[in-house]
Amino acid sequence: MRSLKPFTTFLGGSVLLAVAVATGAAVVQPDMRNPRGVAICLVTGAMLGMLIFGPIAAGDTLRSAFVRRHFEQLERWSAFALALGLGHWIGMGLGDKGIICAVAFVFLGACFRVYLSGVAKRPAA
Repeated sequence: MRSLKPFTTFLGGSVLLAVAVATGAAVVQPDMRNPRGVAICLVTGAMLGMLIFGPIAAGDTLRSAFVRRHFEQLERWSAFALALGLGHWIGMGLGDKGIICAVAFVFLGACFRVYLSGVAKRPAA
């Protein structure tokens, strides 16, 4: 099966999400079943679709050239950002002692990542 072109992903995803939001709003809220309500839902769904599918389409467009050259750096920084986000989430959920737990979580995650990188570069025994 062929993959979709980036523009098709962007346009098709946005249109389908707009229709899904308008349909969902019409089912859930009967007062949205007028032309103005449908238009608001279509525009809102299309904007949400552009927000979701725009970065996906841009990633598909730039993947071939940019990501091949800088894959290791992108992987490292994305893992770091995700670990920080998860650490922050844990920290907020645990209250006062949460910040210490979050820092420990990020530190241990980084240590584990360094360990896995070292294991991956070792020759097979």
